[in-house]
Amino acid sequence: MKTETKTAIQAAKAAGMIAKKYFQKEIRVEKKVDDTPVTIADRECEKKIIGVLKEQFPDYSILGEESGFTDNNSECKWIIDPIDGTKEFIAGLPFFGTLIALEKKGKIVSGVAYMPLFSTLAFAERGKGAFINGKRAGVSKVDKIENSLVMYGSMRTFFKKGCGKNILDILKNARSKTIG
Repeated sequence: MKTETKTAIQAAKAAGMIAKKYFQKEIRVEKKVDDTPVTIADRECEKKIIGVLKEQFPDYSILGEESGFTDNNSECKWIIDPIDGTKEFIAGLPFFGTLIALEKKGKIVSGVAYMPLFSTLAFAERGKGAFINGKRAGVSKVDKIENSLVMYGSMRTFFKKGCGKNILDILKNARSKTIG
């Protein structure tokens, strides 16, 4: 495993500890310009992630969901979503996690996803595969939509992007559906 991936895992786990501290607590929710929610937990998690990443890779650029883009004129860029699933987090549901990706020369070369309340860590490196809690992950062997499980986060997003009818057709034909 590359040092960058190890560092991203360390950063994601540190953010997970912060998220756990705020989970199911009364916290103020603000709306961002794009009408999505943000909390102190999102901001503190991102600050921690950036601190961990910068300690090892101070020259890399950073694109954070909450803090925006810091361009260090580097061919490497960290991409951070400190709490993916903020709406679920706010609602007191455990379906949220931290996402960190590393882009080099315009290509994603590694990614980390950590769901702290499930102690689930997924990571992947270009050309090396993906792993969940240390076990190699693979593509489902299900070859028909009628036998599939479809998970999604927000119908509104599909409709906003003009794909509402498409997702409804998929859901209508899938064996099981769940909102993630």
